This record gives sequence, structure tokens and C-alpha cells, in this order.
Amino acid sequence: MTLHLVVEGGAVGGAHRLRSGRSLLLGSWHGADVRVEGPGVRERHARLLSASPTSWAVFSVGDAPLRVNGRPCKRAALREGDRLEVGGASLRMARAEDCLVVVQGLNQGETFEITRGVTLGRSVSADVTLYDIRCSREHCRVDTNAGGFSAVDLGSTNGTYLNEVRLVPGVPRPLLCGDRLRLGDTVLELRAAPPAHLPRQDAALARLAGAAVSERRTESLSRDALDGADLRGDLGRMAFSQVVQLLSYAGKTGELALDTPAGQGLVRFRRGRVDDAQLPGWEPGEPSFFALARQRGGSFAFRQDDAAPAPGGTRRIERGTLSLLLEAARRSDEA
Repeated sequence: MTLHLVVEGGAVGGAHRLRSGRSLLLGSWHGADVRVEGPGVRERHARLLSASPTSWAVFSVGDAPLRVNGRPCKRAALREGDRLEVGGASLRMARAEDCLVVVQGLNQGETFEITRGVTLGRSVSADVTLYDIRCSREHCRVDTNAGGFSAVDLGSTNGTYLNEVRLVPGVPRPLLCGDRLRLGDTVLELRAAPPAHLPRQDAALARLAGAAVSERRTESLSRDALDGADLRGDLGRMAFSQVVQLLSYAGKTGELALDTPAGQGLVRFRRGRVDDAQLPGWEPGEPSFFALARQRGGSFAFRQDDAAPAPGGTRRIERGTLSLLLEAARRSDEA
């Protein structure tokens, strides 16, 4: 755990990692190191100076009002547990774990504590496995150092973006609390403490439910496929692999109808497992599934039906869903 300054009251919240040897400006100014807003908060209100790795001192700027543990002061020593009042905002010195929080993507809601260097990617051997077909097996790495954290792209195919600026492969860049990393369709944010847990499948299904498309994009699907569909969407906005993962995590049973450039496809799910896949011109089962995974664009509609049989009457696909998707990604990489 590391020492943080946690903003508890005021218009701008958050937690800021305290590093020995640094000076931090507190105030409402947009360029302040710790931005604090609220009644009575000045643009440049106070400054923190490190006395040691575990103790800090706070000084008011000019005649700005300052209170530490409820007592008015112009300067004071700060240690873990102390409370600082800056105008109408309240801040606390506290220890918290640094962690990466997935704020967008199929892992949304998951948190990963960063106590050492970690590798991020879609490989099951990565320290942080991301369910994202657009991520490389080992996409990037987050390292710890005396000054905090750094991020480095490991030569990924689609690049690593730090606050929407693409990283140069092999060149580490500082990573601060509040910074965001984008890997494929996944976005992670470095935070001081994890938020309330958000179940992965609930977040993913909420995203899927929002991927609505116009009837024009789905009119080539059969009326039977569209009528009563529980979920429908645009494969241009949500890739085939993402749809499959969502239905798998949710443990769904039913049929996924797809309209792709290669033709009408069908994937059968039973309790989250892929039982079968069909696509004209391809052998049913895994060959059809891998062909569907290569398609770009089109639309889909999923209808839940707990009693429906597999399209071919029997299960043609035996391997697990994650194994299927990883194999599809491997084939795509080698194509």
C-alpha cells in the first residue's frame, strides 16, 4: 500500500498518490497538482511538501484558510489518518492500493492491484488477461519504480494509447493516477483504490443492450430471427467475438443469427457454451465458427430458447468458448 491524498468532499473527487520529494499545489486552478473545488477554495490554496516517505507538511498560500483535524492553521505536519480542510472541501491522508480498473470493455468492473510489474494482453499467460480480440497476446506492460508507474507498449498490432496518445513501442511513459490506457476496445484507468464491484457479465450485457441497430441493417435477417429477439446489434460496433463472449459469460441458451458479408450464419449456445455453428460454404462446427470470426460488419440477433435443440441436432463443437476465441485470434494473427 502507498500513501494517498484522498479528496472526499468538493466538486472534484479522487485520490492522488504521494511521492517522496515532490511538492503538490492544491486549489481550484485547472493546472493544480491536486484540483479541489468547493465554496471558499482558491485557485492556489495550499501546498504540500514531503518531509519523508511517510510524512508531509502543508502550508497555506497567502491568507487562504486551512484546517487540519478541525484546527485552523497556517502550516502543519501531516501523517496517515490526518484530515485536511481546504475551503469547503475535505481531504484525508490514507493508505490505498494502486490498481488498474477496467472502465470499458468486456472486463469492465474488474480491478487489478499493481504491486509489481504486470503484463496485459489477451493471452491466458498474461498477468492481466483481457477478453479483447483486438489486443495482442502480450500487448503492454505496467512497471513500478521509485517514482510511481510507467507503461510500455510491447510491439502490439493495434497499439497502446495513454490518454489517447499512442505509445512508441519499447519506450516507457510515466503513468499517473487518473491516467487511462486503451488497448484495443479495452480502457483501463489507474486509481488509488477499487470502486464498488461491478459484475463483469452485467456490465457487458448492458453494453450489448445498447448496441441497437436500425431495421435497415437487420432486414436481411429472417423475420423469424428478428421477431422476439432478446438482443440485436451491429457487428460493426460490436465484433462477433465480443458478442460470443458476452453470451458465454451470461450463460445464455439460444440461437445467434448473423447476417455477414459471407452470408447468413447461425451459432447455437447452451448454458454459455457454443454447441454448433453454421455458415454457407463451410463445414458445420468449428470451420463455420472460425469463418464467422473473420467477418467484419453485418448484424446479429440473439433469441433465448432454453428448450431449442442444436442446429444440426447434436453438438458439433466440443472445445470451450474461450479456447475457440483464442484459436480464432491465433488464426487471424497468422493469416
